[in-house]
Amino acid sequence: MALILRGTLLVTTGHYLTPPSLSFRHNIFQWLNFLSMVFAAMLAPGLFADQAVGSMPQPKGHAEDVFDRGVALASADGDMKLLAEVVGIFLEHCPKMMSEIDRAIREENASGLDRAAHAFKGSVCNFGARTACAMALELEMRGKSGELAAAGDSFAALEQEIERLKRALGTFVGGTQS
Repeated sequence: MALILRGTLLVTTGHYLTPPSLSFRHNIFQWLNFLSMVFAAMLAPGLFADQAVGSMPQPKGHAEDVFDRGVALASADGDMKLLAEVVGIFLEHCPKMMSEIDRAIREENASGLDRAAHAFKGSVCNFGARTACAMALELEMRGKSGELAAAGDSFAALEQEIERLKRALGTFVGGTQS
């Protein structure tokens, strides 16, 4: 839930994000970036809460914390068979998407990191994988800002979380199919 209060967006986390000024109203990319940050703040409330750029959300200890089953099912209109197909597509394309992020980091290609992490973020957010989504967002923001110094460490943490997500998704769709 979000409220507009005197030109500033108040997200339910109690943190403020200021939208681009009206002079940027013709720059759709400024607004899209702002809206993606709002979405991420709602999905991962602690992401913008006085955290340094290098701080990563810590993975939870239980498999059920890896993704939100309700969000995952809702993204497939409640159709478990469709969700299983989407998970299959994700599992098939995940290694390539992760290697694109890794390559951008190794080549110190900030715009490549921005693009690759943004695309990957969209994939994991579809499953309500809040931690993985927040980690991908951090990498995307590193790409946007050009601050790639700790991107390798952030990527290593994302790799671990994605392994957990892949196992959890596989178990969920594998255990509920007839």
